[in-house]
Amino acid sequence: MDARLSTFDQSNALAMRNIELFSDGSGGQCLLDVASHPFSAQFSFIFDTPTLAEFIQQLNAIYASLCGQAKLGQQHEDSYLLFQVNRQGHLTVSGQLNVSAEHWQNLKFSFSTDQSVLPSFISELEAVCGGQLCNSQ
Repeated sequence: MDARLSTFDQSNALAMRNIELFSDGSGGQCLLDVASHPFSAQFSFIFDTPTLAEFIQQLNAIYASLCGQAKLGQQHEDSYLLFQVNRQGHLTVSGQLNVSAEHWQNLKFSFSTDQSVLPSFISELEAVCGGQLCNSQ
């Protein structure tokens, strides 16, 4: 399943494609597509901190309060996604994607959009959990 953050600017976008939750409830993985003008990346993103359910709760909270942040990442790695909303309704999506291999790679990105794009993204993430709040996590 996929979850896409539909921004109003085609040069800035984020999609979590082929999301799979681990059967033991420890996290999940997806193919992360990021476009943050002028850069773009496709990245095999593994997430376990917090659980997807907690991340969805954080996203709902920042949408409702127009304040705060929601972060999804890896416990033992530096890669993460961060969503921050301010009281003016501006949503900043940022993150860091790292690959530690023979040649170390790092991409830090950030773009802004409107908080009104969050409900559909949240709904798509909830659908990954079968419409429930990822009870198995």
